[in-house]
Amino acid sequence: MPVSHPRPPFIAWSVEKAFALATDSFGPVEILINCAGVAPTAPFHRMEFADWQKTLDVNLNGVFHCTQVALGDMKSASWGRIVTIASTASLRGFAYVSGYCASKHAALGLTRALALETAQLGITVNAVCPSYVDTDIVREAIQEIMTKTGRSEAEALQHFTQSSPQGRLVEASEVAASVSWLCSGSAASVTGQAIAIDGGSTASSPQGRLVEASEVAASVSWLCSGSAASVTGQAIAIDGGSTA
Repeated sequence: MPVSHPRPPFIAWSVEKAFALATDSFGPVEILINCAGVAPTAPFHRMEFADWQKTLDVNLNGVFHCTQVALGDMKSASWGRIVTIASTASLRGFAYVSGYCASKHAALGLTRALALETAQLGITVNAVCPSYVDTDIVREAIQEIMTKTGRSEAEALQHFTQSSPQGRLVEASEVAASVSWLCSGSAASVTGQAIAIDGGSTASSPQGRLVEASEVAASVSWLCSGSAASVTGQAIAIDGGSTA
């Protein structure tokens, strides 16, 4: 199912061939789940551009290409479901994975924009945003931490669970259940949303302290001043970075 927009040769061959094979075997595409992802780690000032580019190519451009190809069938059928497996990194920042955060923020922005374009076409577009999930990748990372640092399994696991108020990894079945619901008829009015599956981690404060009353007062004073004359209808978060 080629589209009218030119693509780089390899991408045109691989993406369009994959969708053509799927269509030949199973019929027109009704549901698309964008779930490929990479997350190289490095301080920003040491990040190689090749790693940055690869991260964007997989996490963002992959969503672009696959969604653009699948959208034709959905428009023809006046029905479709697109779900991108984003991350809590699409809702807030994380140190040492700036490329991953940038790509996931962009994927969420694409989700919200496309949801508006397709809102009256019977197509919904949403993102699921899990924190650390109990998968082979995380378990392998735990083993690597144990090997390199001598920590126990419980200590290594804490590296992935300490940001969660529930103190545990997310189960893969929890992510799958949310995707299944978003693809069902009962979620027909749910579009352009970011569903956080994170044990409450995006509701907590990275600064680990209470906000000072003076900080709130200062923001109110600024909003009441002439220098904020163009600021209206806004929600100013004073939360230690918990919504970042």
